[in-house]
Amino acid sequence: MALSKITNDGVTGISIDSSGRILTPARPAFLVHRNNVATSLTEGNEHQILPFTTVAFDIGNNYSTTNFNYVCPVDGVYFFALNARFDGVSAGGFLRGLIYKGNDASTLTSPYGDAGDVLAVIKGNHSTSYETITVSGVLQCSAGDIVTPMGGHHTDTSITLQAESQFSGFLVG
Repeated sequence: MALSKITNDGVTGISIDSSGRILTPARPAFLVHRNNVATSLTEGNEHQILPFTTVAFDIGNNYSTTNFNYVCPVDGVYFFALNARFDGVSAGGFLRGLIYKGNDASTLTSPYGDAGDVLAVIKGNHSTSYETITVSGVLQCSAGDIVTPMGGHHTDTSITLQAESQFSGFLVG
C-alpha cells in the first residue's frame, strides 16, 4: 500500500511506495544546456553570464532562458552544478567558472567577494585549445534569490561555450 500527501492544488507533494521509497515529485529541480550551437563569449571577460538556452527539465519553471538564471522558489539549501566546455582557449591567462547568488549578475565587475554567495573554480596552464570547467556545491537560498552561471577566460579574444555545457540544480531541503 502506497502513502501519498496531496497538496491543495492537487499535486502530489510526497509519497512512499510499497517498498518504502520516498518520492518528492514536486521538489524544485532543473537541468539546462546549450542547444547544438556553440556561442562566442566576450573577449577577456572571466565572469560573464553563460547563456544556457535549452531546458531539459525544470520542475516549477524557475529557470529563465531570457536572463539565463534560476530563481529559487522556496527557502532552503540548494545544490548547483556547472559544467562548461570552452573552445578556442590559448595558453596563458586562466579560465574561470562561477555559480553566483545575487540580484543582477550582468552589472558585476567582481562577483568573487562573498564566499557564501559564490561557488567558483579557476584553471590555468591549458594543454589543449579546449577545456572543461566544473564547479558544484550547496548554497543557502531564500525564496526569490537569483542564481546565475558565469565564466570565461581572462585574456582570450575568441573563446566559445560549447553545446556539451550544462547548468543544473535542485532543492536539497
